[in-house]
Amino acid sequence: ARHSSSMLSSSLPVLVKLLNCPNSSLRRTVSSYLSLASAGRAQLLTSHATPLIIAACEGNLSLVGLLCQLQPHSPDAFAKHSDDLILLLRSQPVQDSRQLKRDLLRLLAAMSLATPDCLLPHARALLGQLDADTAECGLPVLVNIQRRNPAACLPLVSALSAVHPAWPLAVRSLAEIFARLLAAYP
Repeated sequence: ARHSSSMLSSSLPVLVKLLNCPNSSLRRTVSSYLSLASAGRAQLLTSHATPLIIAACEGNLSLVGLLCQLQPHSPDAFAKHSDDLILLLRSQPVQDSRQLKRDLLRLLAAMSLATPDCLLPHARALLGQLDADTAECGLPVLVNIQRRNPAACLPLVSALSAVHPAWPLAVRSLAEIFARLLAAYP
């Protein structure tokens, strides 16, 4: 494992550069290799977090799983690109990318624990992206933002009240959001 880690570390600068090559097949291959080779060793990619985030936001969506592993090791890099990641989430077609949206929301949930302030301006946009498939992953982002700033969800009360009751997995998050709102703004 030590040998393969050193091999991965030494080849990372070249691999990361290849993520910007014009050949889409090569980009996908490199993305898949990076995801597999760095499983459980995402900290090796810390110094390359920014180009990996940019590559994902520019359409190399197979990197999203890797970003989820990398985020705890490089929270500041992700905070700097919160706007880009929100745009990436909003640009996904509703029907075609449910798993990708769930992965992106899990990434944003991790970011909302580490650096909630960077997501504060995006609370309404996040809520607008939720449906029955993504509410379980997405509402914890709002919970974490609200823990940092109790007023964050105040403008969203009517939208939160309209969250469909058929989303039972979202009930716990909604209950926490409304309990905190009632405590702060009775």
